[in-house]
Amino acid sequence: MQLMQPEVTECSLAFKVPAAIPDESSTALLATLSGCLVSRLTYLVLRTDLVHDFMGDLTITLISPSGVSVDIVSNEGAGLRLDGVYVFSDNATALITRVSGEGTLQPGLYRPEGSMAKLYGMNPAGLWTVRFMDGGAGDAGTVRALQLMFVGTVWPDPPAGACGASYGGSVVTLADVGSAALSASVTGCPWTRITKVVVRVDLAHSFIGDLQMTLRGPDGTVTDVSSNNGGSKDLSGVYEFDDAAAKSIADSSIYTALPIKESGASVLPPGAYRPEASFAAFSGKAPTGQWSLRFKDDVDGGTGATATLRGFQIILYGKGPPTLSSPTPSASQGPPTLSPPTSSASEELPTGATPAVAVTSQRTPPPRCPFTSITEVRLQLRVDSWMEGDIYLGLRGPSGPVIDATHPFDGRFGSRLTVELAGEYVITDAADKSLMGSDGLGSGGALKAGAFRPYIPFASFHGLAPEGAWSLEIRTSHFRWFNLPTARVVAKGRSAWPDPPAGACAASVLSPGSGDLAAGGTQTLTATLAGCPLASISNVAVRLSIFQRYREDAVLWSGGPRRHYYKPGLAGEYELRSDLLGLKSISYLPLNCIYGFCPPHTFLLAGSYSPVESLAVFAGSAPAGVWRLVLANVGNSASEVIDAPYEGNVGAARGFQVLVW
Repeated sequence: MQLMQPEVTECSLAFKVPAAIPDESSTALLATLSGCLVSRLTYLVLRTDLVHDFMGDLTITLISPSGVSVDIVSNEGAGLRLDGVYVFSDNATALITRVSGEGTLQPGLYRPEGSMAKLYGMNPAGLWTVRFMDGGAGDAGTVRALQLMFVGTVWPDPPAGACGASYGGSVVTLADVGSAALSASVTGCPWTRITKVVVRVDLAHSFIGDLQMTLRGPDGTVTDVSSNNGGSKDLSGVYEFDDAAAKSIADSSIYTALPIKESGASVLPPGAYRPEASFAAFSGKAPTGQWSLRFKDDVDGGTGATATLRGFQIILYGKGPPTLSSPTPSASQGPPTLSPPTSSASEELPTGATPAVAVTSQRTPPPRCPFTSITEVRLQLRVDSWMEGDIYLGLRGPSGPVIDATHPFDGRFGSRLTVELAGEYVITDAADKSLMGSDGLGSGGALKAGAFRPYIPFASFHGLAPEGAWSLEIRTSHFRWFNLPTARVVAKGRSAWPDPPAGACAASVLSPGSGDLAAGGTQTLTATLAGCPLASISNVAVRLSIFQRYREDAVLWSGGPRRHYYKPGLAGEYELRSDLLGLKSISYLPLNCIYGFCPPHTFLLAGSYSPVESLAVFAGSAPAGVWRLVLANVGNSASEVIDAPYEGNVGAARGFQVLVW
């Protein structure tokens, strides 16, 4: 069996700028690299766009997560001025230590004063620091951009049918008479029971006879990988441990007659070996959870030998039923003062999208939903990707417009943030974190698996019929690779409005299916109230399911015995009441609206509000008859919205219930 060696890959880290370099002072820029695929650094580039009026005053120092520092510039260039983009690499031919003259130093590629090679071999994950220091009076500067690019090796993907994980932390040094561990968490295996385990480790150790290696599974099972084998021989490289390998790590014959290198070391050739104890101890166990490869340098070794632990990968094979079931979404709740609707769940699973700049994945599910009107939607994705650039996700239901899970960018890609996705993500209105926020895709780094709010709330699907073709559109401005093995839409809903509270009467209509209302259009919904024992109305409440892109486009009125007007919210289910004190008006502007202007992704939260005009005007009227809900899209935003990359300023009333008592 051929050993799968780590592959070459790269990633980058951008720092928060601009940052001033004060006169006779220093500025330290810090950024954390996480989720980078590189596990062993082989090449590093620093790129900065800066201005400084006297280069001879300036010192630039790069500091790694482990504290190793490299001088990039150290008071070179005397009176030269810096203004532009300067790139520092060990492979450059122009030496920064030899620049001189007057005027502005030509932007371009330079070799730093100190060699970055001292950082090679480490895992780049962790906190990086770049310090800019001004050491003389009279001049200052500004850092306008700063980026590090890392090139190195990454473990290859598990073979087809297998799953696994790899250690993603910094290089670990195992001291003489010490211990250490590398861990990796396995998730998303498509089966439930292990049948085979393979371990790969990248390490160096100068006296293998001192070394013990053990593998620990998620349930606490431990097996010996190697225990004090090989005497004074060395380890250096990638070693794979597999029960099917031809040679055993515990076989003394593999250590005899090993060639002696010029350094005097005798190294066990990297390759595949059987572990000292069989990995069959893990057979039949669940794969999911944290796996640890543990190292110990024996107390009685006495050699002063140390080890460098550069990486570890666990590969698992298995069998059993799939484990792709989605979590059960929380029940959809109605307005707080009325009984909530009865909901049930339904799921559909579009086929996985193949890597492409623009991808649409869809599947038409069989007619099996136990409800006719949606109250909640969440999107579940299993993603494995690494890309640079803007990411767009748009979800379209069986009817209605595309709802943007991320900013649509209006076709103007170009922020070129490095984004890495690995794991399971849930996009839901109930999440605490925003998908487009600083703790989401806006971080420009590795996005941890979890739940995120979409850019446009998925409450926009409220009131639609669930059955039919759902599609997921994916666009990226630039990508290295993208894999979407699983995409799942989970919907909850109902088939009728809830029964009215005791002593009240109700008339309602649900999911009328009239389509979206374009700018300038009018939509009318009707519901007939009959059989109500009340002779006259004391109070009225209106519950409505509505979607409206831009709030200033909509004027809504309810017609009973008399006609009155009020403005609606935009996405989801709302309750309008005049009999409760302390409710915000339906014309309330959220806090992110300034001087009456709101960002295009601003939506009024679902809940209870008071109408612009009091519903008390219906008091004393007879309840029986036809009640009408009219939505007029007046198109006010057409001339005001500058950045509106949507499918028109559409809207729709998808149902309403009037309650009288």
